Amino acid sequence: MIKRSTVVRAPKTYKSRKNQEDGCSRVGSDFQADVSEYVEKFSYDELQNLSPKEFSIWLPNQQPDMRELNSYLEFARQHQYTQELALILLHWHNYSIPKAVDDIPNYVPVYNKWTKGEVKKFLRCIDSKPRKNFVEAKKTVIPNYKIFKKIILSIM
Repeated sequence: MIKRSTVVRAPKTYKSRKNQEDGCSRVGSDFQADVSEYVEKFSYDELQNLSPKEFSIWLPNQQPDMRELNSYLEFARQHQYTQELALILLHWHNYSIPKAVDDIPNYVPVYNKWTKGEVKKFLRCIDSKPRKNFVEAKKTVIPNYKIFKKIILSIM
């Protein structure tokens, strides 16, 4: 019988209570950081001259009124938009609520939600075929495959 070589392990070190206290979180007003107010580093003119790879996500100077924003989000919800999609569309229109409201009916959000039955059907098809022909599985299992294929091809 061949004996395994024994692995030499480093001895366990026990931290002292002082070392344990140094590594713990401090709670209370004495241990809070002083955070300064927001200081704008770039002017709005500099934000307009971004390179094609740069894309500003948040512009603090262009926040719409909260009442208008809430009514816009409610309108978007009636058209099956999530809050995230509605805010993305608003950002795309440079926070102009009238332009975003006019554009909402032009797009239909596509959600990738399958029912439990569709998931089971897809998994059964994938598991049952030894060669795993994914193209055939897509055609037989994915609902509205032709529409799905057009969407994928239009994205690529």
